[in-house]
Amino acid sequence: KDTKWRGGPGLKAQRDHSTPTLTSWRGAFERYYKRETAVLVLDLGSRNLRVGFAGEPSPMATLVPDIPPVRAGRFCDDDQVLLATLIQCFEVAEVDPSHTWVLLAISPRASTTRVAGLLLGTLEVAGLAMVWEPVAALSACGIKRGMVVHIGEEATYATLAGGGDWSSSSVVWSEYGGVTLTSWLGAALERQACLDTADLEAIKHEHCFVRARCPDSIKPESRISAEEWLATKVRVSSGKQIHLTGAHRQDCAELLFAPPARDMVENRPMGLPLLIQEAVAHGRTSGMVLADGGRGQNHLPEIVISGGCGLLRGLPIRLKNALTPRVPSATSGGAPRIAGVSDRSTMGLVDGSHERVWCGAAKLAAGTKYSEASVTRELFQKTGFHAGGRGLVRL
Repeated sequence: KDTKWRGGPGLKAQRDHSTPTLTSWRGAFERYYKRETAVLVLDLGSRNLRVGFAGEPSPMATLVPDIPPVRAGRFCDDDQVLLATLIQCFEVAEVDPSHTWVLLAISPRASTTRVAGLLLGTLEVAGLAMVWEPVAALSACGIKRGMVVHIGEEATYATLAGGGDWSSSSVVWSEYGGVTLTSWLGAALERQACLDTADLEAIKHEHCFVRARCPDSIKPESRISAEEWLATKVRVSSGKQIHLTGAHRQDCAELLFAPPARDMVENRPMGLPLLIQEAVAHGRTSGMVLADGGRGQNHLPEIVISGGCGLLRGLPIRLKNALTPRVPSATSGGAPRIAGVSDRSTMGLVDGSHERVWCGAAKLAAGTKYSEASVTRELFQKTGFHAGGRGLVRL
């Protein structure tokens, strides 16, 4: 008769003589209570879909759909694909759409009207607000104004952002990103093996890095010596061993700074430094307020990097070296500052850039700005999504 029982939701009870722990029951209660009350935060990318709840430090799930709902920053034309993706997100979160409030992070190229119609009209969610990716990225770093550089899978953009001073017209785009690097790596290694996308992605993120300086500024003999000692061997999922040369490991990421000839604007290759420089010029033309509070000054505020390719080692160091002679910092006039850089390696790493948009959106969803901007299902049926200036969460 002294036997106690322990267990939990979805778990088979087990006979035990110990006292059930309060922590396990409290955790289960808080988890299920959150699903009933917290805002569901969605970040739909070209490769990964991130799903989680407001106030959490990281998404609860990351999905890789067979058919991406977003291509190069735009929602796909097929509403059924987009609808199926949204339904999958609700299923993973184990919530009923009709009782769920949603915050959706969207690309500057995305159409808010279509996805609002699917969420509020078709799925009939309780309420909805959206946040632009640059605004969410700033929120994740606790910055009010800055330069956001998003290096996505199929497109890259740079823009000055902050508060109500940002609009999609101030974004400078280039049609290259992670896919460009993966394709180059696959072509470079095809003589050794025909690798699938998962293997190429693993090699890119675990073994490739960005040079600290432009190759043209490095002496040829030094470059050859570096390529020899950087060579390594990698075993892929098939069990085969792949030989990676120093050129493989360095030249892959070099495409971010010197993209293929097809990505040309006014006869100039739109690598990251020029992309950022153009974004500063766009902001100056539109009268954006920069970090130093002045308008119309050709200065560079703090840089926030987002997107999966932001995880490449050495990226922050190379950006600083490339931007310092081009655009002075708004704060010191010297090297630009890059938010969220970890010093775990001598090359530098932008921690958390792949989840930065979701994390920033989750912070905004937990605050009052979400409730001020959200549109209820009933209001949408009467006046539409953007009635009364609502619908978009701002810093």
